[in-house]
Amino acid sequence: MITLKDFGVERSEQKLTNGAKVVLFKKKGSPILIRASFKAGASFDKKSKEGSAHFLEHLISNGRKNFPSKDLLAEYIESIGGTFSASTTNEFLSVDVQIADKTDISYAIKVLDSIIVKPEFSEADYEKERSVIISELKQFLGDKKKIAAQTVISKVFSHTAFEHPIIGTLDSLNAISFSDLLIARDSGLTTSNLTFTICGDISLSEICSHLDTLEIRQGKENSISTIDNLSELGQEHRISTHGDQNFIFIGYPGGQEYTKDSVCMKLIMQILAGGRNSRLVKLLRYEKGLIYGASPVRYNFSNQSVSGVMIPVSSEHTEQALQIIKDSFVDLSLNYISEAELQFVKNKRMKSQKILMQTSQSWVDFHFRSEILDVSKNGNLDHFINMIDEITPNDISKAIQTYMSPMHQIVVVLSQK
Repeated sequence: MITLKDFGVERSEQKLTNGAKVVLFKKKGSPILIRASFKAGASFDKKSKEGSAHFLEHLISNGRKNFPSKDLLAEYIESIGGTFSASTTNEFLSVDVQIADKTDISYAIKVLDSIIVKPEFSEADYEKERSVIISELKQFLGDKKKIAAQTVISKVFSHTAFEHPIIGTLDSLNAISFSDLLIARDSGLTTSNLTFTICGDISLSEICSHLDTLEIRQGKENSISTIDNLSELGQEHRISTHGDQNFIFIGYPGGQEYTKDSVCMKLIMQILAGGRNSRLVKLLRYEKGLIYGASPVRYNFSNQSVSGVMIPVSSEHTEQALQIIKDSFVDLSLNYISEAELQFVKNKRMKSQKILMQTSQSWVDFHFRSEILDVSKNGNLDHFINMIDEITPNDISKAIQTYMSPMHQIVVVLSQK
């Protein structure tokens, strides 16, 4: 049985005096990364004002409470080799601060104080950042891979809080008022919505003593949306877009995150599209010459997920590749997966995960979501690797029978106009 100590890491947690949860993955000799995550992501955006959470992320990143401008905030943390960043997902708004070691912890705390403690921003900031986000939106709309992923999410999770783009649309951005963002700040950035996930060479008592100095506002806890039914199953969607690069997605819902079923679905998609030895890459690239590569994808939201494959393909090869991919899924459901294939992908997944977990950020990235959702026992790295190791061909067969019915399949093809 693998434990976190086998990776040289110890997990501990504590509540701050304000009630916020702190989870530390102590890793000797490693730099310190602090992630402050709030249940305040895009799924909490008001209807017709999508993009509000992302807009708020831009504004709080100015750090105006202690610094006149974002560049001075960056200069402050970069002067000791540190970094800061912010991000928004459908469920969470997060702020990261990284420093070399605990001797610089005061710098990290001042940056967090500037960004998450009653963050200040003006109407002038609001107007400036709207222009910045509109430029970002134009870049997003020009990225075919991002558009492909968003199209899948919008179709699979239609009529739920997760269907709209995190960045919003031009119409929704123009509908978001300054007061809307003040309300989002005051309702979302509260101690009851906050979890700190930290990795590095520092003790829990040390980090908590510093975080306890942050006077974060109190407020009600936001409830993460749940999804009971997906409405676009068993359908094929053809979406017209610009350019000569097409994308094919085929996938299935099911396998709630942090369960054996979810691990089985990940392994199945790895066998199909996870690298040069995968079935689809060998068939579509090395035998047919139709594609360059393929990727397994998984979209996790709340209590629901979708696993599948995403494959870029040229216009002239789209229909041929699509049929081969569909046939491969049929073959999978009829003949399942050999023990040798399963053992190969299990070894690959376990060993590659160990290679990936070399930075403080990788530990925070892997664990922060399960810590916020209070399923850390199932979401820890050691549990994940042990679960992979225990998966049998029979487990894989059951997952295929349970989740991969033709009536549950969803196909999205993005092709040029």
